Amino acid sequence: MIGFVLVSHSAQLAEGLRELAEQAAHGSVAIAAAGGTGDPTNPIGTDAYRVLQAIEAVYSEDGVLVFMDLGSAVLSAETALELLAEDRRTRVRLCPAPLVEGTVAAVSQAAAGAGIDEILREAANALAAKAPQADATAEPPGAAEIVVAVPNRLGLHARPAAQLVRLARGYRARVTLENLTAHAGPADAGSISAVLGLGARQGHRLRIRAWGNDAGDALAALADFVASGCGEGDEAPPGAAAPSPAPAPPLAGRLTGIPASAGVAIGPLVRYRPSAVHLSARTVEDPEAERQRLLAAVAGARDETRGLDEWSLAHAGAGEAAIFGAQSLLLEDPPLISAVSHAILDGRVDAAFAWQQETRRLADRLAALDDPYLRARAADVTDLALRVLRRLTGVAGVLPELREPSILAAPDLAPAEVQDLDPARCLGLCLESGSPLAHSMIMARAKGIPAVVGLGPAISALADGTNVAIDGEQAAVWISPTAAEIEELEDRRERRVAALRQAAAERHRPAATRDGRRIRLVANISAVAEAAEAVERGAEGVGVLRTEFLFMGRANAPGEDEQLSAYRAIAASLAGRPLVVRTLDIGGDKGLPYIDFGAETNPFLGWRGIRVTLRRRDLFRTQLRAILRAGAGQQIRLLLPMITSLDELREAKSRVAEVEAELEAENLPCHRHMKIGVMIEAPAAAAVAEQLAREADFMSIGTNDLTQYVMAADRTNARVAALADPFQPAVLRTIRQVIGAARQAGTDVALCGELAADPVATPLLLGLGLEEFSVSVPLIPELKRAIAQWTLPEAEAIAGKAFGLDSCHAVRRLLSSHR
Repeated sequence: MIGFVLVSHSAQLAEGLRELAEQAAHGSVAIAAAGGTGDPTNPIGTDAYRVLQAIEAVYSEDGVLVFMDLGSAVLSAETALELLAEDRRTRVRLCPAPLVEGTVAAVSQAAAGAGIDEILREAANALAAKAPQADATAEPPGAAEIVVAVPNRLGLHARPAAQLVRLARGYRARVTLENLTAHAGPADAGSISAVLGLGARQGHRLRIRAWGNDAGDALAALADFVASGCGEGDEAPPGAAAPSPAPAPPLAGRLTGIPASAGVAIGPLVRYRPSAVHLSARTVEDPEAERQRLLAAVAGARDETRGLDEWSLAHAGAGEAAIFGAQSLLLEDPPLISAVSHAILDGRVDAAFAWQQETRRLADRLAALDDPYLRARAADVTDLALRVLRRLTGVAGVLPELREPSILAAPDLAPAEVQDLDPARCLGLCLESGSPLAHSMIMARAKGIPAVVGLGPAISALADGTNVAIDGEQAAVWISPTAAEIEELEDRRERRVAALRQAAAERHRPAATRDGRRIRLVANISAVAEAAEAVERGAEGVGVLRTEFLFMGRANAPGEDEQLSAYRAIAASLAGRPLVVRTLDIGGDKGLPYIDFGAETNPFLGWRGIRVTLRRRDLFRTQLRAILRAGAGQQIRLLLPMITSLDELREAKSRVAEVEAELEAENLPCHRHMKIGVMIEAPAAAAVAEQLAREADFMSIGTNDLTQYVMAADRTNARVAALADPFQPAVLRTIRQVIGAARQAGTDVALCGELAADPVATPLLLGLGLEEFSVSVPLIPELKRAIAQWTLPEAEAIAGKAFGLDSCHAVRRLLSSHR
């Protein structure tokens, strides 16, 4: 009996269709569903391995028919077919018929005993019944296309490329990209290697073409995604803006490189020079068994990559973790897996050789690109390739054992190697090459390991045991430093280490001034995993949960259940501590493919924040339902972004009341009369702070946006960025006005943004009467220590002096003189 496989972007759709088909066939036909990716984080899409498993589950000598929706479903099915054993491949047919109608017609014929050719003909005619209802004048679907320029500074590097691939895979359409500027492509938008290979840089023009049922939606979503800066705006990826130092005159006993990770380290040098892996082709007797060995190694490497992703997300943040998401896509990249499989099956060569050859070609293509950031991604491909090779050959690249605290010198290091380093043993890193843009250096910064890169071969020419000292901020390495140099560096390091240790040791003490005034110190977080980390670092709760992480990098908005699960998980991690959930804050430099922002001359003064959600009632209602339900029995409060008037606050409160009534009518537990706060980010909100303080339950001052709006200076514009300084007297007076209005009304007020996290500003903010600081998770222990250094009268005296000064430079000098 012929077997059937149903491939859809949605696991629920595939499973539902399987049930429908089984009813049509009266249970007499073997049918397997292969829907979705199997990844709970990004469930929409398809996966070649799941399709392969489904084919093997229903395989019959009579044949297997595979029905697909479009886009990545076709690509995954084609890849699965190539991965199938050669003797079985000829018995599997990919059916171009419509997924639902074709499947039902085909299984009905199969149940009646029809042969495979007759079944294919019946499936192809499955839409005939709908023909009278269809528009007789409609032309068959052709290719739609659009040309869009790449605005973000580093182009389609690993992070946005991975998001674009996931977005493209979410539509029933076949999509290609062509770099018209670089004359590269067309490339399959569902392939990460193909998208990276386009070398798309800022200003390059991309032609996006789409075919299929969802072609229009796919085209619009991908064009919006690229045009909006791929979710990055003008922001460089973490580490991308690390500056190169000005050339210094050569000094005896000192090397200068590129700063990669701050800190001072002194110790004996240990060299690591991994032996190059040169594999020769080995003929195999059973190519199919060898291909299965490849798939097992790739699956193991994929599990390892997901572990790295989880570690990086918890310790370095979502942006830094994105590279491992891109690497996971490479491990299921259809062109790569297909090419290696062909080499094994057609050339009868061993898996390790075939894998090394294909990944080397991919790394070489990336290394040959003009853009330095995209060239740096070749190291990520090499790292990924080694993870698979270690499983195929049994030989691991082993770092030297550090028997004592030492400084490691190497030509370069992969992210997985840096993750294995123990900061107690590895005091610092000196690399011949490398880049501060590399994800290995992002990992080093997350671990607190000082590092200097770009030192050249001189560093590895030193003998093991040579005493060296490094300063990651100055990008300097001292070879056999003098006693005076060591004393100066030791003193600098000891002061820093002592301060950090004391802050870490006292992180769970309540934040308070030296004279006992309690201060609330809470965290800004952007991921579920960061909640537990915030508690570990001593946070008393979450002051701003940026819910955008749930909405970014996907084709559709998250549903109520998905959001509810995330909010509940965060509340559970906080174990009763307060949680402030900010509603979706989109617009400005952050776009979403499923929200049409239209053309805006100045997006920061356009449709953003609460203005979007009040008009997109569907998004707002779904999010409010999830937040109110998550708040049942929890200390959860609601924060509204970009409020500029009382009317906006009142309308938002009305929407909350409507949703609360809905939930009560449905007998769903929810947080009744949840406290509602407002972000003070615009001068308009500050001007009516007294009125807002009387109607809002609390306020949170967002100094990043407030500074640029008060100073009319875009902080991303180099020509005016110096004006966007939170120590500007105009900004400080605005903050003082808001705090004063809140205190007069008896309303809680917090301050979030870079100013809150700066220990230099601590006495000034305490002196203004601020009682809640909301900062990034890693900065919590150090800020607690800064708060504890001051009494309230001392802070008030410093604030009084600061408000008598007439420039941000004078304010900074005053505050620095009191540290």
